[in-house]
Amino acid sequence: MRRVKACVFLFLGAGVLCQLRAQADFKLAGREVQMHSFASEGVIYTNNNNYLTMNTTDGASFTDMGVVLSSRITSRLRVGAQVYDRDIGHLQQWHPILDWASVDYSFSDAFGVRGGKVKTALGLYNQTQDLEFGQTWALMPQAVYPLDLRSRTLTHTGLDLYGRIKLSRAGGLAYTVYAGTRPNDTAA
Repeated sequence: MRRVKACVFLFLGAGVLCQLRAQADFKLAGREVQMHSFASEGVIYTNNNNYLTMNTTDGASFTDMGVVLSSRITSRLRVGAQVYDRDIGHLQQWHPILDWASVDYSFSDAFGVRGGKVKTALGLYNQTQDLEFGQTWALMPQAVYPLDLRSRTLTHTGLDLYGRIKLSRAGGLAYTVYAGTRPNDTAA
């Protein structure tokens, strides 16, 4: 119980700090660091369908939250990480995880390299899945973004090659090529 309280206090404290100014900027070793956070709360109520390991026939709540830290080291080099936690049935009950952490070097608009535990480009919303303000719904479409497989669909440990190639009359072509392994984290 102490762990739950400490975790909730950490996330709420970070969330309050960020919400007071929309984002928190501070200096660390002479570098500007940005901190953002999000939190969402939802309720599921169904009849005869215990969805996502919850007793939803009586109504069940679920909560998720995260804290993101990022910094631009040079004009081409950026580092960032997100700590994520949730309480959704038996899927994850207040066990914070390092959701993603990456180093990103952009040689130009047409070519960049990203490595670490990187967000995987999958579907329309995966790279922005944790941007709560961009969603009017509590759950993403479960056929594409299943909550019980979040860690396997959201990130991979490896390398991305990415960029945007300008096309003279058609705008541009954005690409991401990735290689690595997907986590097999059953707790997240």
